Amino acid sequence: MNINHGDVSQQTPIYTEIPAPEFGPELTVRVRPPTTAEHVLIHKIISNDPAGEYPAQILIAALCAVDSRGDYVFGLNARDAISTCLHLPGAYLDLLNRIALAAAKQIIQTKKVQENRNAND
Repeated sequence: MNINHGDVSQQTPIYTEIPAPEFGPELTVRVRPPTTAEHVLIHKIISNDPAGEYPAQILIAALCAVDSRGDYVFGLNARDAISTCLHLPGAYLDLLNRIALAAAKQIIQTKKVQENRNAND
């Protein structure tokens, strides 16, 4: 069985452009599914966060919003992106939720594609 979990290094990336009026009129944010390393990071953070200081949707949004080169939108690296998203004003919460939802939809789509490939092998 080939498990992928949306690792963009092993497949053609799936990108979704979502509206980001919080950044300005007509602006969008590019969203991709998390890589396997990002899945592991999210799991480790949530597993070690009994106080709930790191909401899953914030982690996902921080790691899945990328620019046209594939770099994080909210920071230079994963740590910076997560920190930035955790400290954004409440007015950006809807944007972060839209990013996380788009990423979740991509994970489901990627899983379905992988299942179809495995069924045809």
